[in-house]
Amino acid sequence: MEATTKTEVNEKIEARPEASLMPQEQEEEKLLRLAVIGTGNCGCMMANDACERLGIDGVAINGSQKDLDLVNCPRVIKMTVGDGKGTGKDRDRAKQFFLNDSGLTLDQKFIRVIETNDVIIVATSAGGGYGSGSSTVLLELLQQMYANKVFIMAGVLPFNDEGAAAFNGTKAWLREVIALNPTYMIYDNNQFAGKMSPNKAAAAINEAFIRDLMVLQGDFITTTRTGGIDQRDMLTVLSVPGRIVIDSMTQLEKADVIDGSVIATVADHIQRESAHAEMVKDKQILASALMYSLGDDFDDVKGAIKADLQETFGEHIKDVTNLSDEDLGSIAVVLSGLTEPAMVIDRIISRAQKLEENILGRKSASSKLNKLDGDSKLQNITAKQSFASEGPVVKATSNAESSKEDILKKFMEKKG
Repeated sequence: MEATTKTEVNEKIEARPEASLMPQEQEEEKLLRLAVIGTGNCGCMMANDACERLGIDGVAINGSQKDLDLVNCPRVIKMTVGDGKGTGKDRDRAKQFFLNDSGLTLDQKFIRVIETNDVIIVATSAGGGYGSGSSTVLLELLQQMYANKVFIMAGVLPFNDEGAAAFNGTKAWLREVIALNPTYMIYDNNQFAGKMSPNKAAAAINEAFIRDLMVLQGDFITTTRTGGIDQRDMLTVLSVPGRIVIDSMTQLEKADVIDGSVIATVADHIQRESAHAEMVKDKQILASALMYSLGDDFDDVKGAIKADLQETFGEHIKDVTNLSDEDLGSIAVVLSGLTEPAMVIDRIISRAQKLEENILGRKSASSKLNKLDGDSKLQNITAKQSFASEGPVVKATSNAESSKEDILKKFMEKKG
């Protein structure tokens, strides 16, 4: 029993080794067309890797030209905001940079990415600078511009050994995301901490993100005689507000099944192997999508799968399934409408408070901090550490839709 890999999906699910490297226009039609908008370095690299591997559309937005130059996938549209010198990990400056350059949302290339795809994922680091600060403002604007589109926020939590700015930024990001009440996913770098280097951990997060997108675009859906998951089924599951957790496995054998339950096996896999942040075990869920392709060896446990799904993760309003008897040994599940990750939030808050107390408790540091505008509060320090200047407003393209211009204008007036 192993996590899904690109090679395994190509060979077992798509049966076409070249498929994931082909441009989307040339490959067979997917269940859903996905696009990724990356903000900040973390989000831009998530967009770069996903678009390169899956042949989907993407946009990379960053206040650092140096970081943006790392994006090399030709399918990703690159957009610099501000003066290109970065934001100095300052979330407030990041928000202002985006608002100043928010006309980029009226660029025709940007509009095409939104309008020609079914689901758009906004990817970012939760505790970074430009991505953390701008991603929530971007999502709020897109929700107003495209009320009928499905947007998913995907954030990556910082390592536990990062500085106070990262945890204060994450606190603010989580607060803003939950206030918007979107569909969102949370990945956690700490799932790989101690097991590999930070660079490899970042690559592992990106790999998990790509596997999850494979599930969403329908790579685990195969022929079934009992009715399967169609586009509207999956869009319904993905449009439910709240947290989403996705898991997938291939090469599953009957001997891997725990206590005669395929769903218990999935739950164990999520707990041990998932890159998603820890789930709350409150059994609060609104919808799910289950896809499997399991051979005859599993016949004696297939009948209990739907009941086990509700029993294990909680009774929910809508569950859609695509159940196939093809002997591929694959299974994937999308759990949506989950409650906010209380344990993760508590950990972030506790870590931020501890770091702030430790830093402000040092006599020498405290005396220096008190000289900054007479205020020693840590959150005010981080807001002063950007050396980048604000850039001009990006002008809308001449053929941009007036309705979107009006929405942007009202949005800007509201942000004031």
